[in-house]
Amino acid sequence: MQATELLTRLTAWDQRPGPRSHALADALREAAAAGSLPAGTRLPAERELAAALEVSRGTVVRAYDRLRQAGAAVTRHGSGTVLAGRDLRGAERRGAALLEELPAGSILAGMSEDRGPDVVDLRGAAWPGTAGLPDDAFVRTPAELDTFRHESGYRPLGLPVLRRAIAGHLTRQGLATDASQIIVTTGAQQALDLILTTLCEPGDPVLVEELTYPGFLELLTTRRLRARPLPLGRDGVDHLALARALQQRTPPLTYLVPTHHNPTGRTVPGPLRRLIAEQVVETGGVLVDDASLAEVWLDAPPPPPIAASLPDADAHIITVGSASKWLWGGLRVGWVRASGSLLDRLARVKVILDLGTGFEGQLTTASLLDRADEVLTVRREALRSRYDALASALTEQLPGWRFERPTGGLSLWVDLGGAPGDAIAQLAARHGVLVPPARVCAATGRDVGALRLTFAQDEATMRRAVDGLAAAWRDHLAHAAPRAATPIV
Repeated sequence: MQATELLTRLTAWDQRPGPRSHALADALREAAAAGSLPAGTRLPAERELAAALEVSRGTVVRAYDRLRQAGAAVTRHGSGTVLAGRDLRGAERRGAALLEELPAGSILAGMSEDRGPDVVDLRGAAWPGTAGLPDDAFVRTPAELDTFRHESGYRPLGLPVLRRAIAGHLTRQGLATDASQIIVTTGAQQALDLILTTLCEPGDPVLVEELTYPGFLELLTTRRLRARPLPLGRDGVDHLALARALQQRTPPLTYLVPTHHNPTGRTVPGPLRRLIAEQVVETGGVLVDDASLAEVWLDAPPPPPIAASLPDADAHIITVGSASKWLWGGLRVGWVRASGSLLDRLARVKVILDLGTGFEGQLTTASLLDRADEVLTVRREALRSRYDALASALTEQLPGWRFERPTGGLSLWVDLGGAPGDAIAQLAARHGVLVPPARVCAATGRDVGALRLTFAQDEATMRRAVDGLAAAWRDHLAHAAPRAATPIV
C-alpha cells in the first residue's frame, strides 16, 4: 500500500496521547481490527511513511517494532512489513476484500461518527439542521392521521400524495412528469443503488465523470462494477469523450451529474444536454441524470433535466432527485423518474428490496414541496451568504488556492496548486477541520491535488474552518521548505 493511501486511513492519529510511535502503532492496529487495513496488507517502507506522516524515520521504525512485538505484523525478507492476522475464509475473506477496495476516508461512513463541538466537519455536503423550514410541515393534520387508520403501511413505490407532489415539482422545472412515472426511494443513494441492482451485472463498466459524487463510486465498488472515467471541461462532461466511449462499447449505464456538478459545481448548458441524450440513445444505453442538486442554485436557475431535451427518449433516461440537499437529509426521501419498461423493471426490483419509505418523511416532504418556492428563497439566501464567507476567508488567508464560483450545489472545489490533497486533509484534521481526502471524488482513485469544501455550515463555522485549513497549509509549507545545508567545519 502506498503511503499516501495509508495516510487517509489514519485520521488524526497523532492526536492520541503518549509517544508518537505508540500512537501510530495503535492506530494501525485499530485500522486492521476495523477492517480498513485487512490482514496481509503490506505497509509502506519506513522512509516513505515517515515522509508522508512528516515524522522521523525512527518513529516509524519503533511503531513497526511495536506491531511486531504485539504479533500484529511480521517482516518478511523481500516483502517488507505485512499486517498479520488469522486466515480468513469464505464470507469473512470476501468481506475483508470489499473493505480493502472501498476508498479510505469515506464521506458516507463519516456521517455516523460523533464529533466534539470543537471539530468542524466539512466532509458531508448537507444542511446542518432544519432551520429555515416551516415548523408546521412536521405536524400531521387530522386528515393525514385519519389516512393512517386505513393504510397497511406498505407503499413500495411511495405515497400517492408525494408521487403527485414530486411530479408537479419536476414539471415546474421543465420536465413534464406524471405521478405514475415516480418511484419514491429512501434518499437518492437508494435510488442509485436500485438502478445499479436492476440494470448492471458484476464486472460491467459504468461511464462516470472523472470527478464525481463519492457515494456513487462506493456503490460501484460494493456492486463489483468498474468505473470508466470521462474527462470534465468548463461545461461539464466532455461530450466528445463520451461519444467515443459509447461507440467503443455500449455500457449498460452512464452516470452524470450535469446540474451543479458534485464536486466542481459546474452545470451542463441546455443545448449540450440534448446532444448528450442523443449520443446515449443512439447506442441503446441508459443515462442516469443525477439532479439531486438541481434546486440549490446560487445566481440563476439551471436548464431542465436532460430528459426534457429529448422527450421521446424516456426509455433511455432516468432522472434521480432528492429532498436531502435542499430540505433536510433526515427526511430520507429521494425519487426516480422513468417510463415504460425501464420504469417497470425498476418498480419490480424496488418492491423486492424495500417495502417502502417511512410515511412521516414522505408526508413532510409532500407538504414542503407545495411550498418549495418559499423554502428555497430562504435556503438560497443562506447559501449565498455562507459561500461568500468561505470564499472571502479563502481569498484572504490562502490566496494561492484556486477556485471558481459554482453555479450551485453545496460544495466548492479548490485546486491546491500541485500540493497533495490527501496530505492537506490529514494536516487539517490535526487542526480540528475534517475534509474528505481528494481521492474519494476521483473515479481513478488517485489524489488529485484538490479539496472539496462544503459551504452548507453557518458563516462563523466557515471562517473557523478556513483558520484550521490555513494552519494546516502553514504546516505543509514548513515541512516542504528546503532546509539550509549545515556547513562543514
